[in-house]
Parts: sequence; structure tokens; C-alpha cells
Amino acid sequence: MKTKQKAPKNIDEYIAGFPDDVQEILEKIRSTIRKAAPKLSLTDRRSTASTPADQKYVRL
Repeated sequence: MKTKQKAPKNIDEYIAGFPDDVQEILEKIRSTIRKAAPKLSLTDRRSTASTPADQKYVRL
């Protein structure tokens, strides 16, 4: 039987939902992205049906 889990409110909560070893990997990826694109905003867009035409997103 599946239980309903609350959707994470932000990237930090999303990453915190993984085991410690996976969290380390995700934080390294996050750090690499921030270094490569410091102006990029990291957001969770999984629940968004569409994205505005004037904005570009990097999906992982």
C-alpha cells in the first residue's frame, strides 16, 4: 500500500529525502551547476504543466 508523501517545498527538502550517499552526489551536482551558471535559479518544475516562453530551464 502506497502512502501519500508531501511534495518537497524546495530543492533542499528534495535532496534531504534521499539517503546520505545520494545526498552527497546531488550536492556535488548542485555545486557544479552553480559554478558553471551562477545566475541560474534552481527550482523544482515537476508540478508545472507549462513554462513561460520567455524563460529557459535546465532540466536534470
